[in-house]
Amino acid sequence: MVDRPARPPRTVTAIALGDQHGLALLDDGTIRTWGNAYKPRHDLDEVVAISAGSVHSLALLRDGTVAGWGHSGAGQADVPESLSGVVAIAAGGRHSLALRRDGTVVGWGANDDGQSEPPYFLRDVTAIAAGGWHSLALRSDGSVVAWGHPDSDQRHVPFGLSGVIAISAGYENSSAILADGWVIDWGNDHAFIGVPDSFRNVKSITYGWKHRLAILDDGTVVSDGGWAGGFPVPADLENVVAIAGATMEGSHNSFVALTSSGTIVVLKSPSIDYMAQQNSEMGLSARRWPALEVPADLTGAEANDQLDSPQGETTSTTEFRDEGDQRDEPDAAITARSLLHWSAVGDEAQVRSLLDNGADLAAAADEDGDGVLRYAMGTKSAG
Repeated sequence: MVDRPARPPRTVTAIALGDQHGLALLDDGTIRTWGNAYKPRHDLDEVVAISAGSVHSLALLRDGTVAGWGHSGAGQADVPESLSGVVAIAAGGRHSLALRRDGTVVGWGANDDGQSEPPYFLRDVTAIAAGGWHSLALRSDGSVVAWGHPDSDQRHVPFGLSGVIAISAGYENSSAILADGWVIDWGNDHAFIGVPDSFRNVKSITYGWKHRLAILDDGTVVSDGGWAGGFPVPADLENVVAIAGATMEGSHNSFVALTSSGTIVVLKSPSIDYMAQQNSEMGLSARRWPALEVPADLTGAEANDQLDSPQGETTSTTEFRDEGDQRDEPDAAITARSLLHWSAVGDEAQVRSLLDNGADLAAAADEDGDGVLRYAMGTKSAG
């Protein structure tokens, strides 16, 4: 019997993060998933890029075609059959974008705010970005075009903006990076008020829901978060080449970072520790955050070390077959999820606002038993 050499470990080359799932692209063109991740409809290899929306995923293949999977109630995972010649992809909250080799953009999925319908005049595009309700395109002349949500400022590109080399789209905010590493931002999200002084020599920007992180030229990371109090970046985090986050309301508001060694680092929101402490004080079990349960072999750490999970609990991936018939949550369920989130964070103003606008406590069933609805119930009783 001939001893065959062990297969060398694969290196992560790209990452993507949704509300409840995550993706990693390996150097052999395959994909690893974790969390509540739907399986692709077909086995994928020769993948060159990945992107994650709120509840769906996209993969760009070497031949210029695109694969989509996950929830597709708005059609966001249903890639147009004739789509080819693609060089870049972007998954938004409930819509998807593809940049073709000829510089044109194709969109599909939710279009209630026009987010998946590029302007008819759009040409010569070199990069794309998809936010919660809007989309961005960078043109070869360094200008930016935005489309989508008609009632918010995220689509109103500053007049005269030019010399842009990179773009990023958040929930209700947008950023453009200039050739000199300076950042210009605009939008309707008051969590981001101006650009902090630390955002200099910026290479890329990634949005979460109420935070954004920037990778600087030296591979270090800085953060911004307005009223949310900023995002704590570990002092020893360095050599970062990519960051992924989830932009939709009510998500984990956390990030994962990829270092030059191919290691994934989980950057969790402070609210997760807050909720864990509250649950512990009430004698409740810890709430799971599937999108942050990165497999240990991709982090270079023992399972769950970065999440401070209870001893003995292991990470796992809950995979579902993608039959193409999944549906997004209805508006009532989204409102209920928001109620769960703000109850957990302990933001009385947000909870009261949701309750005053008809949020249904019965619809926001505490299915995972983490007890966060007690705050909402107490607030309602007090009101």
